[in-house]
Amino acid sequence: MKVPAWVSWTDLDQHALVGALVTGLSDVAGAAAWLPLVLLLALGLWHEWTDGDLRTAPGAPWNGLLDILAFVFLAVLNALVA
Repeated sequence: MKVPAWVSWTDLDQHALVGALVTGLSDVAGAAAWLPLVLLLALGLWHEWTDGDLRTAPGAPWNGLLDILAFVFLAVLNALVA
């Protein structure tokens, strides 16, 4: 299966890094496991809506949804383990 041309691995890495940082800082601060998930979901929706990945970019809306998944992936794993 070929990866679509609109998938940017650099963007996914950057989104996942932000998700990892927010999840890690929330753990260090002792926040509830669901908090980084909610924060990152809100951040991801806002970011992808404003940069057009959910509306007008090539591959929309799947491009934006994939980016949102990269934001929340580690937070979801963290919430499931906690």
